[in-house]
Amino acid sequence: MTGGGILCLLYMTAIFADFLAPYPVDLQRRELFYHPPTSIVWHNSAGRLSLRPFVLGTRRNADRT
Repeated sequence: MTGGGILCLLYMTAIFADFLAPYPVDLQRRELFYHPPTSIVWHNSAGRLSLRPFVLGTRRNADRT
């Protein structure tokens, strides 16, 4: 029963992957190849709670000059 529950959870995650992912599948930002990964938060930049995961924007050190 536990294995079946885990399998159902994995199938549901695969079905709703577009909803759960913070970026669309076809987005590639090749200019940020060496950019560090960002953390996923549950609020937007204005601080409002969101039901979808949200990725806050970051800047590289070279961009801060």
